[in-house]
Amino acid sequence: MHKRILGSTLAFAIMTLSGCEQPTDQLMLSEENGQDVCEGRHITTPAMIETITTQTEVSPAQYDDTGKITAEAVYQTKTQQRITDERIEIRFEAVCPSVMSEEFLSSLQRALAAREIYQSGINGRHTQATKTAIKAYQTQSGLESEILSIETARQLGLVTIDLSEN
Repeated sequence: MHKRILGSTLAFAIMTLSGCEQPTDQLMLSEENGQDVCEGRHITTPAMIETITTQTEVSPAQYDDTGKITAEAVYQTKTQQRITDERIEIRFEAVCPSVMSEEFLSSLQRALAAREIYQSGINGRHTQATKTAIKAYQTQSGLESEILSIETARQLGLVTIDLSEN
């Protein structure tokens, strides 16, 4: 199975190391038997990291007979980080971007509008208003993600249920 990450892993790593706010949603795209398979990941709790900095004297200061310092003390600084609380994430089967045609997105917007969650115009675009409505609808089921899950798409009547698996 070949996996490729949508978005920039490098940017995510830089944000993580610099202490910036991390994205809470990620969409992972993989390929199985020539078909796209998507997995959504929603981080509910970010990892907590503790940084400990210690200084150790490597060589003491040198003094002459009068007590004047002839050589400064040399210290070594050591910084360690450890994770105190692990990150918690929810993984779920997601609708792939290749499925989200203008027609699909229009149907999604109409379905959310019928439930009085989507308030904008039906335009068939994956706008921030659409993402916000997806998140609002899915939050009712315990998934606070703006990535459309397959389960939500099934509830809204947008994707079929494969009965051969049951």
